[in-house]
Amino acid sequence: MERTAQVARILEEAERLHGEISRRTDGDDPEWPAFYAWWLVEWSDLPEALGHRPSRSRLVAELVGLDRQYRERPQDGAWSAFYAARLLATAWDT
Repeated sequence: MERTAQVARILEEAERLHGEISRRTDGDDPEWPAFYAWWLVEWSDLPEALGHRPSRSRLVAELVGLDRQYRERPQDGAWSAFYAARLLATAWDT
C-alpha cells in the first residue's frame, strides 16, 4: 500500500473511533487533536508508517495547523489524503 494511502487510512480510523466516542457530546469536541494524537501515537500504525514516533504534543500542533490549512483553502480530495501527504512531508526530527 502506498504510504500516503496507508496514513490516510490510519487517519480515517482515528476519525471513526473519535466519532463513536464523541456521540456523547453531539459530535462537538474542541479537543479532538489531543484524542487523535493520543490514539495515533499510542495505538495505531502511524509511527511505523511515518518511520518516526512523533511526540503527542508535536502531533497535536501539526493536526491543528493542518486543520486550519484545510479549512482556509479549497482542497481537492479527502481531508485524510491532504493531512497524510503533509504528515509524511513533515521534518519530525526538527
